[in-house]
Amino acid sequence: MTTIVPPRAVVIGSGRSGTGFMAAVLTAAGLDAGHEAFWHAHGGLHASQLDVDCSWLALPAIEFGNHPEPWTGRTLHVVRHPVDTVRSLLGTALFDPAMTGNTYAAHAWMHSPRAGVLVGHNALHAAVEFWCDWNARCAAVADATVRLEDATDDTVPVSGAGVAWAMNVADVIGMGLTGQAIMKAVADTPRDTNTRGPVPEVDPLEVWGLIGRRAHAYGYGA
Repeated sequence: MTTIVPPRAVVIGSGRSGTGFMAAVLTAAGLDAGHEAFWHAHGGLHASQLDVDCSWLALPAIEFGNHPEPWTGRTLHVVRHPVDTVRSLLGTALFDPAMTGNTYAAHAWMHSPRAGVLVGHNALHAAVEFWCDWNARCAAVADATVRLEDATDDTVPVSGAGVAWAMNVADVIGMGLTGQAIMKAVADTPRDTNTRGPVPEVDPLEVWGLIGRRAHAYGYGA
């Protein structure tokens, strides 16, 4: 029998929140990091010796202990600006009713019931609800929450916010990482990592109207 060995740390967030970017950064910083390599959408868990997996799909397993054993590793939550994330979610058609047979869509609909109910009625509303629900639940189980923009904005790597971000990531993930190594990895990682084609335009005011105050916990506001 193959022994399933979970990673020692996980990076979670909503879909299209930057977990692919985080996997590239942590790999560049010297860890064996995967993107949806252990927690994936195709059934079961992959046997692995990863240091860290970066996967939005991991949240339900961490919440409900749907593991070989309850999760005891380190957990970092990455959150991305709601308007940008919603646009990207709509670009992947994750909340399009035609995605019924798609395993990623099924995972989102099943594990975020309110968003799933909205599928077929209004994709924008479903994507917003998913962003709010998934991030609130990620924050509740994570050791820390970091904003993607605090690493990826052009002025950040030399700013106080960028230094604080890198040190926070290094502290949560552990395994000998340093803030300096994370900052160098961010500088060396393309900003378009895991970008997937064109994204639709949305009305930011409509997005903010649906979110209300639920983004304030992460430092976002209209």
